[in-house]
Amino acid sequence: ASLDVALKATITEAPLPKAELIAPDSAAAGTSLSVQWSGPSTDQDTIGVQDAAGSVKAWAYVEPNQPATMRLPPVAGQYQIVYSQRDSSRRALATRPINVTESDFSLSAADSVAPGAEISITHRAPVGAQDTIVIAKAGDDGYISYSYVGEGGIVTLTAPDEPGSYELRYRFGDSIIVSTRAIEVR
Repeated sequence: ASLDVALKATITEAPLPKAELIAPDSAAAGTSLSVQWSGPSTDQDTIGVQDAAGSVKAWAYVEPNQPATMRLPPVAGQYQIVYSQRDSSRRALATRPINVTESDFSLSAADSVAPGAEISITHRAPVGAQDTIVIAKAGDDGYISYSYVGEGGIVTLTAPDEPGSYELRYRFGDSIIVSTRAIEVR
């Protein structure tokens, strides 16, 4: 038993490498965040944004001498920026809080349109490359048609041929619905 104790006493944890994160204290939801950092830059190390439960909402691989850039989540709240080292435990080498503030994700369009008509949709949002606006049957999880959102602030979709109640939806990253607007086809 004393040999076991002696062997265990000689095994020590290797010290964690040092890392530092430099970022703003707050930023608007859905906007691009640039994080300056220093750290070991091991292959596949990441800098991510985590919610209070530790769920990663955005991330980027670290690249030597480059800031890590990622898009903040669309939901306002308190988050942590985390430098994670790529190993079996995904150790956090540095953390930094960030307050994600509200952003305006809104849609404007006519209240009703004729079947098959063009719908001009004005949007306000911090636009991302994968954001879409879709038209869907009210109460349906799917969609009928979509368009990627551009920087111009206006998207055009074709109304369905079938009259009824529909919904325009702004989909952040083509997945999270952040704004909706009812529209009638009649």
